[in-house]
Amino acid sequence: MATTSEKFEGIFGLPHLTPGANFFRSSQMLLNETLNRVVAKKHANLNVDQNMPWNSDIDNPLYTASPSPHCEFVMYAQVHPPMRQALGRAAPDLQTDPAEDVMRAIESELQSPVGAPIPSVPRLKMSAVIYSPDCAFFLETKGQPDFPLGEADHLVGMKTEVHTHQVKTWMLVYALVVLAQVQLLKNQMKESFTPSTMGRISFWTISAMAVVDGMTFTAAATWVSSAAATYLPTLALMFASFLSMTIGGSFLAKIHEPVIVPSDQDVDAEIAASGASAVPRTLAPMASSSPDSNDAHPPRQTPTFQAMVGPFILFSLCISFLAISSSTWYPRARSLFLNLCAFAYLSLWLPQIYRNTARNCRRALHWQFVVGQSVLRLLPVAYFWTNEDNFLYARTDRPAFVLFCAWVWIQILVLAAQEVVGPRFGVPPGWTPDAWDYHPVLPIDCAICREVLEVPVLTGRDEEGRVAGVFARRLYMVTPCRHIFHTTCLEGWMRFRLQCPICREELPPI
Repeated sequence: MATTSEKFEGIFGLPHLTPGANFFRSSQMLLNETLNRVVAKKHANLNVDQNMPWNSDIDNPLYTASPSPHCEFVMYAQVHPPMRQALGRAAPDLQTDPAEDVMRAIESELQSPVGAPIPSVPRLKMSAVIYSPDCAFFLETKGQPDFPLGEADHLVGMKTEVHTHQVKTWMLVYALVVLAQVQLLKNQMKESFTPSTMGRISFWTISAMAVVDGMTFTAAATWVSSAAATYLPTLALMFASFLSMTIGGSFLAKIHEPVIVPSDQDVDAEIAASGASAVPRTLAPMASSSPDSNDAHPPRQTPTFQAMVGPFILFSLCISFLAISSSTWYPRARSLFLNLCAFAYLSLWLPQIYRNTARNCRRALHWQFVVGQSVLRLLPVAYFWTNEDNFLYARTDRPAFVLFCAWVWIQILVLAAQEVVGPRFGVPPGWTPDAWDYHPVLPIDCAICREVLEVPVLTGRDEEGRVAGVFARRLYMVTPCRHIFHTTCLEGWMRFRLQCPICREELPPI
């Protein structure tokens, strides 16, 4: 192969670069057939396509009018035959050569798949020598026999049909992963169907999932219009991501809905009404004398969910455009940007941890949802960060992926600690607003002397008539209003008043 331009007619000189006369004649015959076919096609489409068919810069149609300086190349390439071990064959046989029949069967199945039983398709290996006569440099692939197999193996890749099949398979797997996410989300919506349970869930945790699903839907919808061999897998991925995006959006709308308290359950309204009824009518003009008293601090209006959809869409489009443009950046800058995006995406449980701490609540999300979403959200990242044959040809970064996994599981451990120990475990009390503690320490002290009051706890198996139990019960006294005091303290109090020291209820004499 060779480049072709005004200063180097490489395609017409290909036969002269062959090593012998037989190669010269065969290449000359094939080249003449190719040239005649290309010229006839260009002559038929002269009014439509006026580009030079043998440009060195195919992507630039204006190259013929204003060529740019570049290096010319001459390349000698040799495709290596596959190893017999790769074809599933034993040691070579001197009399028969079944490898040729196997290769024909593989090529036939790849071009026209009929489900024939063929061995695994071996990877292609090619050695090449590239020489630039005008720029004066020489390139050669590294491999055997000059270098050991463990160090270099020339150029190794896969056939187009195999690559297309892998892309279709991975896209279908991705669609199944998204459908599994939808199932987990539906199960969580069944668990969180009341205002109290939905109020525990962080709006931003679910929104992070919905935004990424929306970006997946946008990418699949853009690609499906031009997809050929991958049309059906792309369509399946687009449907699954659209389903996940819409269900997640509906769940977000329910979470964002304000809680409407009925009038018969509004305690504040009842207190205000009872207080207003107790005020004399003569004070009514005084209450209306300052009309701006309630307007000094108007209630903060929460934006509607429809108003928040626009910024979400704009944010996802900006991230998508930056991700596309990052393909032209330097490798280090591109890797840093993609790692930051993945790290921010996989921090989806941080808002839930913050909400648990702020509201002093736990068990907001089902553990099946938390663990399942964590694993399913990590799978696409694992494909692009660890698989060197990914269909986007992204550079792998396994240490970064290990860091992502550790970060996700740290968040899960924090959620587990919040459920077991408490939502505000390890947080200073001054950093969070006051909240009711449903699990306080129950101290029992005497309201008269303010000393600790030891009350024996008896189970059903204990004998109430034991001597130790009788003397222990003589140390405290329980009033009819169920208040507990030391015996000596209450007896001294009852010498002066037969009233409970706490609620002032009358007490029977002793």
